Amino acid sequence: MSDFDQTPKLPEVQAPSPEGGRGHIGSTVMSEAIQFRQYADEALRWAAKAATEKERLPLMELARTWMQAATASEPPISMGVNYIAIDHTTAR
Repeated sequence: MSDFDQTPKLPEVQAPSPEGGRGHIGSTVMSEAIQFRQYADEALRWAAKAATEKERLPLMELARTWMQAATASEPPISMGVNYIAIDHTTAR
């Protein structure tokens, strides 16, 4: 059994929902991203212990894949800016 199978489950992080309550969807996404990052960290630890480059490279690739999964599982970051296109030829 690998260390990946033995990683303890984290409690779900409860994100606020638009209605003001606690949202389940956001919490699942957040805990999933955290779990994926933990897998990436573990793959990097194994890569650091690898005896050869042939062993190390696939583990580093695995870590990169887990980090991509973590990023993809997170909701997009809102920049808080809303731009409205203005037609300057007709606006006066």
